[in-house]
Amino acid sequence: MQTRNATWSSWVTVRFQQNDVRTLASPQEALELLEKAWPLPGGPQHRSAVNACRGALGKMTPLAIARESFLSACGEAGMACAVRAASPPVYRTHHDLLL
Repeated sequence: MQTRNATWSSWVTVRFQQNDVRTLASPQEALELLEKAWPLPGGPQHRSAVNACRGALGKMTPLAIARESFLSACGEAGMACAVRAASPPVYRTHHDLLL
């Protein structure tokens, strides 16, 4: 059963700008980003991701669907993103990022 604090089975790493890389673990984190810091708000994928993340928080949308919708919104906004295992990789320096 999903809860408001449910986390994704695979996390999403998003690169906004060269020095702004974020790893998101849940639809709650994704929704905050979509609503407060999205570079291209209002597009169809953005709206879909907002709805999917809200649905996941309300236990109406599967977590995996919310994550996939968020990934589509990243693509619409032209942001590099990657799905990672649920525990973030350890980087020695910022140059070790795979994005």
